[in-house]
Amino acid sequence: MLKKLNRLTKNKEFETLFKKGKSKHSKLFKIIILKNNSLFNKYGVIVSNKISNKAVVRNKIKRRIKYVLQKHKTKIKQGYDIVIITYPIVVKESFKNIESELAHIFTCLKLIKK
Repeated sequence: MLKKLNRLTKNKEFETLFKKGKSKHSKLFKIIILKNNSLFNKYGVIVSNKISNKAVVRNKIKRRIKYVLQKHKTKIKQGYDIVIITYPIVVKESFKNIESELAHIFTCLKLIKK
């Protein structure tokens, strides 16, 4: 679970990201990033009702994504606001595929430390 400090919570934060952020997408996700003025990252995960009408399914997807972010926290560069938007195909994917897809996108966005 992400700490409250590491979560995007306000609509204003999301709106700023959508307007000014840099984005990259794959078959499972769209990720939008924007440099912030802090020493840590803030994350937001969006799983819409279009993915599934069942909250159980949507929450499972969110938990998987947040676990991957928590697991690789030390490898990800700090100082960014990051929003992860999911596409409907993510429901059928395994945890390993979700993890590798996120790692690939973060590498493309140059967010992984070497």
